[in-house]
Amino acid sequence: MKKTFAAAVAIFSCVSASAQITNFEGFSGSLNLNTTSTNSKLSADGQSAFDSIGQQSWNGSVQVAYGFAASQSAVVSVGGTYALGDSKGGEIGVNSSTSSTIRIRAKSVFSLYVEPGFLLNDKTLAYGKLSYEDAKGTGSLPGEGKRSRSMSGIGFGAGFRTMLNKTSFIQLEIKQVNYKRIDLLVIEGASFKPKATLGTIGFGINF
Repeated sequence: MKKTFAAAVAIFSCVSASAQITNFEGFSGSLNLNTTSTNSKLSADGQSAFDSIGQQSWNGSVQVAYGFAASQSAVVSVGGTYALGDSKGGEIGVNSSTSSTIRIRAKSVFSLYVEPGFLLNDKTLAYGKLSYEDAKGTGSLPGEGKRSRSMSGIGFGAGFRTMLNKTSFIQLEIKQVNYKRIDLLVIEGASFKPKATLGTIGFGINF
């Protein structure tokens, strides 16, 4: 009898875990609200960083992903995000007499990522994230117009995803992005090495 009961419990646990992991399998999409804190180190003529600028900004993003069950308690997702607005990269004055200010922005920001996750309970998944990041960096100076360069980098993050019902979920995430150094040619001989920290809250649907 004890053996029969133990077998029944094991079967039930297996079925229950399988049912839980299916909450995070397959296609999903979400709309996210992001807060981005940037910091860019400035260098001139190959010298070490002589200044640093940064700024806080808010925007939205869309996200699509597909999750593969790796075990009864783990899932690996691959996906991408695309920002619906620009991110401010900071401002720096270059001529106090004319109040000329260079404004740095990141436009057309998108990422491709892989995301391993593990069940914490029947509704919540904890995950880590490794991403490839791409954007267009722009610098503008009054009277000089805008200059732009492609910029790329690597992101590392972690978050939680919780099911609200069988098809919808909310997620919270924090991610650090380190971009390669870029030369916007707005200041002669100067280059920028941007870094961004993103905090995200999103609402999504499983299809």
